[in-house]
Amino acid sequence: MILTTTSATSDIKAAVAIVGAGPAGMALALALARAQIDTVVIESGSEREDASATALSSAAAISPTNHAPLEIATNRRLGGATWTWSGRCVDIDPIDFEPRPDAEVPGWPITYEDATAEATTAATFLGIGKPQFETQVAGFAAESVLRTRLERWCIDPRLARRHAAEIRTSAKARFYTGLTCTGITLDTNGRFARGLRVKYRSGSEHLVTARHYVLAASGIETARLLLASNEIASAVANNSCGWLGRGYMGHFEGVLADIILDGLSEDALDYRLDDTGCFIRPRLMLAPEAIRGNGLLNIAFFPSNVPLGNWRHRSGALSAAALALSMPIVGRTLEPGPVREILLGQPLNAADLRQHLLNIVGDGPGFINFAVRAITQQLKRPRAPGMFVRNKARRYSLKYIAEQSPSLASRILLSCDRDALGLPRVVVEKSILGTDTESVLKAHDILDRELRRLKLGRLEYLAAPADRGAIAVTHGADGYHQMGLVRMGNDRQSSVVDANCAIHAVPNLHVASSAVFPRSGQANPTFLIVCLALRLAQRLIADLKG
Repeated sequence: MILTTTSATSDIKAAVAIVGAGPAGMALALALARAQIDTVVIESGSEREDASATALSSAAAISPTNHAPLEIATNRRLGGATWTWSGRCVDIDPIDFEPRPDAEVPGWPITYEDATAEATTAATFLGIGKPQFETQVAGFAAESVLRTRLERWCIDPRLARRHAAEIRTSAKARFYTGLTCTGITLDTNGRFARGLRVKYRSGSEHLVTARHYVLAASGIETARLLLASNEIASAVANNSCGWLGRGYMGHFEGVLADIILDGLSEDALDYRLDDTGCFIRPRLMLAPEAIRGNGLLNIAFFPSNVPLGNWRHRSGALSAAALALSMPIVGRTLEPGPVREILLGQPLNAADLRQHLLNIVGDGPGFINFAVRAITQQLKRPRAPGMFVRNKARRYSLKYIAEQSPSLASRILLSCDRDALGLPRVVVEKSILGTDTESVLKAHDILDRELRRLKLGRLEYLAAPADRGAIAVTHGADGYHQMGLVRMGNDRQSSVVDANCAIHAVPNLHVASSAVFPRSGQANPTFLIVCLALRLAQRLIADLKG
């Protein structure tokens, strides 16, 4: 049930108390409730977007300055970030769990099979059909270093809407909205968590008590709450762990090159419906042996529409869109704000306008085909998560998403500035390692050589070799995939939580968040977060019913 009162007169009790109603908290709470475990979920936001809740996430300072603002990277609302999420689910790769001899700190303390043991249940919860991520693309020889894996897209990525009926009717899961956790208290021995301090907007403060506590907020908010809870921070520090609030990772994500297709078909890389009724799309990968042999971090590639302003795509449809967006009044009406400049990619001069007009005149059939496909896409249910527009030049932007390494220098700190409920705001310091950008550049070169060797296509870089590293650095800012601040590991010297997501120093305090990831891999974290939350649910059920 959802409780939306703005204040309460008594404390809250349950078997399990969860902080955060995003995908992890929601999946965990519903799994526990189905097992008849009395569960409460504390959600700072409400069912709708709430400006006062959003303001609680604002950072005191962020470095570098192009890190995503926390007000948009963290969504305080029932359903969490799934209200702004596209719904793309990607499986983590088995190679991410292999030991790396050159790594400064250990990686995952569990196996790929452990981490994804609840993959089928996670797929059902997320609405992606089945946890099938393997695929093959014609043209890749068995000995090739190229592979493909699937993205799976949620039929409805708004998970609070998808699970609304169960949330509202559950007798065992109570969702308290408009209630913010501001601290965690320990028992007199400093060994176990004994309660969560929570506040309503009115300032009314209460205690939530349970046998087990789970922090299921965003990566930064989870680490912030642990650091701000002096008893917890001291307990962790006394156990010789220096990783709380450190090892912050996201992903590198951007475009360094265009891909020109020759023997590789657009159909092989486009969105398509699978037999479960959800959309899937392949992404280009390097084989595990190529990653190991070249000392690379993990990376994935996928073609996308080139910026509309680049007339060299020779697409009448894209040129028509470019001309519309470039018109002062029409363009601002169609797409106000900075998104218009991002879509265009470049200001159009007189020569560009002429070339775009020639594209429209010379690509009549392509323009008609685009219009038909666009209308079909709008009418189709489920609606495709994107539209891959074919063009005569067979030239596309090559987007990539790549792994970042954990570093003690990447961290969050607490400032003296406090939010409206008294919790210290964070300072975000995120550093980019040179070895990471070198890996990104080397992976592009390997992909280019292999595409040319197999006569499937080629890359054309958008900048000179000397400039590419600096461009890749800007792609590492991220801010949406907040990983590594409460890292998982086997020992207290190199991690904060154990292999079962329990704080080493406080065994009844657990973390169900991407903050526990010791490595980022190339996959966006949502699918794995839900898998780990459901894995934790099974352990809590066994303990509480044992």
